[in-house]
Amino acid sequence: MTAALGEGSKASATSGGRPSAVPATESDLIAGLCRGEEAAYLSLIQRHSASMLRIAKLYVASHATAEDVVQETFVAVWNGVSRFEKRSSLKTWMFQILTNRARTAGRVERRCIPNTGLALRGVEGPRPGNSSRGSRGNLPPPRPMPWTIPQQPWGRTAEDRLVAAEAATFIHLAIKNLPPAQRLVISLRDVDSWTAAEVCQLLDISSNNQRVLLHRARVTLRQQLERFYMYEMADASR
Repeated sequence: MTAALGEGSKASATSGGRPSAVPATESDLIAGLCRGEEAAYLSLIQRHSASMLRIAKLYVASHATAEDVVQETFVAVWNGVSRFEKRSSLKTWMFQILTNRARTAGRVERRCIPNTGLALRGVEGPRPGNSSRGSRGNLPPPRPMPWTIPQQPWGRTAEDRLVAAEAATFIHLAIKNLPPAQRLVISLRDVDSWTAAEVCQLLDISSNNQRVLLHRARVTLRQQLERFYMYEMADASR
């Protein structure tokens, strides 16, 4: 990533042979970015790359494509920060670039790979009477989601840990299958800890609309998870 950013026309990260300090505030970060300081770009990457990758993966099926989208976004920020008008926060502006690029990449990806196995038609829990875990075990593992982890341990046995891992995978796929607006809102609010105001600004929606989208997404995921555990209990009792 640093190499890709280094292709830009900005100045070196050092001034007078001394490394630049890590920016403490957003104003410092923006100023450092405008001066082309590497410390500012590294700080930006460390703060947001993981969240950006998660959001990009909501739009594209391939992890590699999501990584490309994130890198392209950082390059766009590198090249365009001097034109940033501060009408929103730097984070909001950057994620607007990300979501626009991710949508475009997703459309291209769907045209090129119409039968991709990740284009889910629905998220279904395990069926009663089917004790095999293979139907979910071959799905790609998701990133850990803090809001899917209960406050109390789920158990110490290998079986409990397997069920917990399967539940995380199940919720990950359920999020992927939500309507786009709900999927994005719940990912930003419950996974990446954005405030309601930040989400409203990014998506250009009202606070009431944001609350409705978040509520519907949470209700759907809660129902999906309840069904998952109902089937798990049915399997365990056999």
